[in-house]
Amino acid sequence: SSDVMRLMGVNAIYITHDGGHNWDLLSDPAVEYTKLYMYLNDGSYGAKVVAVGEGGIVHRVIMENGTPFGIVELNSPTSANLTSCWGEEISGDLWLVVASSTGNLYATNNGDDITATWNTFTPPLLSGTNAKAIEAKKVGTTGNAISGSVITATGNIYALFKADASTTFTVTTLSVTGVNMADLTIDTTSNRIFAFDNISKRAYKIQLNSGAPAATANILIATNTIAQAN
Repeated sequence: SSDVMRLMGVNAIYITHDGGHNWDLLSDPAVEYTKLYMYLNDGSYGAKVVAVGEGGIVHRVIMENGTPFGIVELNSPTSANLTSCWGEEISGDLWLVVASSTGNLYATNNGDDITATWNTFTPPLLSGTNAKAIEAKKVGTTGNAISGSVITATGNIYALFKADASTTFTVTTLSVTGVNMADLTIDTTSNRIFAFDNISKRAYKIQLNSGAPAATANILIATNTIAQAN
């Protein structure tokens, strides 16, 4: 059986070794987590997860095959509660983006160090709200450009972007209206993200590219009740 980790209703991290029949507490009971993001899932190595929570905590959970699992505590970018997170290893650097309940984004490209160097961004579009989901990926065959999307607590969806060789993340509008997005998922085989709208109960596609932020979120076309991504 494989090892699986999840954030339970008590805002703690539990782990199972038997397909979910039994769960063991992995995290400190005093720590209140709000979001997990798996940034590495490798059959030969294991998995790595970034977890954020109340009081600005940022932890990395290391689940290497054949070794005891552990939690690494990073320095916090803020004392505000963190509501979502994202991470990806790119050319030896661990890029992390976390969002606070105050509407700020914090990003680092040395998230695998004990002391991360955090850059703070205050996108006007996130002012007065918080991001409940972040999804992104490296785009382009070379460099470290990152493109993705952000969903706020009120269901608005925006484009997230960092140009190659830059450390600055921007949040810009997407050409879509009348939606209340619930969640995001990445297409690992292509440069696109899918979002689910609570109003229409339909899926939307956001096409990513390395030169500029995503521009639109297009509803998937239904053909004989089967949604297909074009």
